[in-house]
Amino acid sequence: MKIVILGATGFIGKMLFTVLLSEDHDLSVVTRNADQAREILGDNALFYVWDGKDQATLRDAFNGAQAIINLAGENISAKQWTEKQKQKILESRIITTNAIVNEINRMPQKPEVLLQASAVGYYGSSLTKDLVEDSPAGKGFLADVTRQWENEARKLDDSVRLVLLRTGIVLGPEGGALSSMTRPFKFGFGGHAGSGKQWFSWIHLDDEVEAIRFLLENKSAKGVFNLTAPHPVRMKTFSKELGRVMKKNSWMHIPPFIIRILMGSMGKEMILSSQKVLPKRLLDEGFKFQFDDIRMALMSIYHY
Repeated sequence: MKIVILGATGFIGKMLFTVLLSEDHDLSVVTRNADQAREILGDNALFYVWDGKDQATLRDAFNGAQAIINLAGENISAKQWTEKQKQKILESRIITTNAIVNEINRMPQKPEVLLQASAVGYYGSSLTKDLVEDSPAGKGFLADVTRQWENEARKLDDSVRLVLLRTGIVLGPEGGALSSMTRPFKFGFGGHAGSGKQWFSWIHLDDEVEAIRFLLENKSAKGVFNLTAPHPVRMKTFSKELGRVMKKNSWMHIPPFIIRILMGSMGKEMILSSQKVLPKRLLDEGFKFQFDDIRMALMSIYHY
């Protein structure tokens, strides 16, 4: 297939690019910095420099493509959530997705599928509910961003298969959430934040990439899919398992009010929120997880 990827230099995108390249797909990458992208990904792709506005670049990149995968978006944990940063997080998703959908809709020969990134932030926070694909949107900044993001993608022409990838916390080596979560453990200050009762919906990077590949190839797959492991865990359990695998203590407890003081709404939604998200539709389609146990997943990452 000719596949176009946006966000190919990100944590998930890099591995997805490598896997798809190994299967001899014809890959194109839409990026803001071609030199940097080549340094990360190598020369085995066509690179299109896009400023986020020029539709002609997208037109050239999408020409003849069977599949488009959009993983682009401002990192939600990169900076404190000032009003300016919140706007940047929202616009980076809405503007890019709008441009992609508009370009596909005007193409005489459209791609077969658009795989569109989304997030489990859609569901808001709950300590008690099992959250599946038809659960309603929750409340909060992330829920609002994700809802608008998905609504933009849903403007896609009905003739193109749309897959919305509601992804949980992706665990893998050399980046992602673990890079910041393990830092206190390395210095002997590991532990959990808040009550520890909040649900932690995770997925191993290998399963995340394999799920995207599975949904790319499965022509009956359409609509929303939760990309999370089948067995979410409580935050306290996750912290204990992380400490055990790293052979570090997990004794610290950071009270919720400290998180709120230090991080404001960002801390409330990213650290103190609870989401027990289940990959119901992915399992119904027959997807097999390689890592469905948190200890097994962490041991694979740390090579034990």
